[in-house]
Amino acid sequence: MANTLKNIFNPGVDQIAQTYTIESWHVSQSIDAFTGAQAYDIVLSGSFTLSGSSSITGSLNVTGSVSSSLGFYGTSSWAANSSQSTSASYALTASYALSSAGGANAGGADKQIQFNSGSTLSGSSNFRYNYNLRSFEMGDNVVASGTGSFAQGINTSASGLYSHAEGFTTLANGYSSHAEGSYTTSSGGYSHAEGSNTVSPGANSHAEGYSTISSGSYSHAGGISAYTSHISEWARSSTPLGQYGILSLSNQTSGTTPAELLISSSLGNDYFTIPSNTAYFVDITVMGTLLDAGLNGASRVFKGNAIIKNYGGTTVFDGGSLVLSPTTGSATYLSASAAADNSHDRLAIYVTGSGTYNVAWFAKVEYTKLNNINSI
Repeated sequence: MANTLKNIFNPGVDQIAQTYTIESWHVSQSIDAFTGAQAYDIVLSGSFTLSGSSSITGSLNVTGSVSSSLGFYGTSSWAANSSQSTSASYALTASYALSSAGGANAGGADKQIQFNSGSTLSGSSNFRYNYNLRSFEMGDNVVASGTGSFAQGINTSASGLYSHAEGFTTLANGYSSHAEGSYTTSSGGYSHAEGSNTVSPGANSHAEGYSTISSGSYSHAGGISAYTSHISEWARSSTPLGQYGILSLSNQTSGTTPAELLISSSLGNDYFTIPSNTAYFVDITVMGTLLDAGLNGASRVFKGNAIIKNYGGTTVFDGGSLVLSPTTGSATYLSASAAADNSHDRLAIYVTGSGTYNVAWFAKVEYTKLNNINSI
């Protein structure tokens, strides 16, 4: 156990006070304590000013604050660990820095992240943390201007809140969106664009591959030159000439009033439109199921296929009509049909229930599409 400095050695006999004899050990205890000849616990109350350098072996416990006009230096053996405690009023600022190299001054400019460069604290314009926006930039000519965003690579920009841009010349300006690869843009909220020259403007959409666009909300475009314009559409291609994909439609009927199936979501309703100068081969499966108690979920399935095209602004079936024929199921009183709606340039699927029954309807439409059918 360490000694303590005393002013009373034997009360009334040996102590440092007026009328008592000064003994050698009264002085030598201080010399032994400050030269390290013996271990002493020393407590200071008030302020302590030190000029020059001081070497500390062991632990340093501080309650209150420590300040330095020229900096506070330490070696690799001086570290903040369990043997060195500090209180809440003991703060580290830019003028008070600890490093294994013993440096004290921050390197680089404001917002540049500190790193060890040849045993010296350094900063770089290519490695920055914007504490106002809580955003992070790492790379050449990158900008993370959205709150909580991250831009990395070369010529990338993350301007959307909580967005992430990485790679080469990518742009993430949709809320919580992600753009990666080269020349990609994620402009839809929560969207993801990856690969090369891809764009994801649809909310919650995903574009991948090369030169693909996911414009419809919740849609997915992959491969080469695929384009999704409808809600929840899935499409893939390997050429700008055309693509294949899947769409789903649904609705609910009550009674015998016909209803058109819709591409529905929380963002609204959509229809299977046929753009000008395109042709689709569609393969349709429609299923209706009764919801009423006591009917045991009686169902009916209908199937059919045909070519539908929009040539010069006129939408028709090519080669006749599209018949949806029943294939299985016990609900024989349900019916379904399809039409080429020229007034709205879309494929329309109609369903009809029976009596007062409540029927849930769902359709899957698989298609093969050709673009620019009158380009020659």
